[in-house]
Amino acid sequence: MSKSTKKRRDSENAEEMKRVVSDRKRERIIYGFITVFGILVLLGVATIILGILFTTNLYHAFIYDWVGTAFLYMGGMTLLLYFIYCCLVITIKNPQKVRKSQVVAFGGAGIIFIVLCVMIFQEFSSLTMNSIRDMNDYSNGVMKIEELKVVEIYEGIYSIFAKIYHLFIF
Repeated sequence: MSKSTKKRRDSENAEEMKRVVSDRKRERIIYGFITVFGILVLLGVATIILGILFTTNLYHAFIYDWVGTAFLYMGGMTLLLYFIYCCLVITIKNPQKVRKSQVVAFGGAGIIFIVLCVMIFQEFSSLTMNSIRDMNDYSNGVMKIEELKVVEIYEGIYSIFAKIYHLFIF
């Protein structure tokens, strides 16, 4: 075996090792995203269920609802960040040597995911501010309670057919 063949094989093995190491690193990052997403969703659902089952007063209901919803929003943000990470890896690194048209498609999908992430962040911040305001109002006794008059109860599509039937019968 000549020295050039051995050097080429060694360089191919080195390149293969680098690729394997970077693939394992990306795989660990992906597993991290999915694990954090699952934990946040489970915490959100568990907090909301605890709030439904064990709420003793309205203040605790505010807290349980806000914390549970916040965990669910953070879980959604984590899932979107996972998709953004995958799009960035394919767009920038391109480890599978994907065609340019597909890279552009993944770049567009990444932009859409970033826009969705910004929208969810705005909703989450609005939820947080409104929940804090509601909790402060309740603790200060400033809550405004209004009497509501029920005008009509919608019973689904059946009620529409029943009204039409009664219109023609009576």
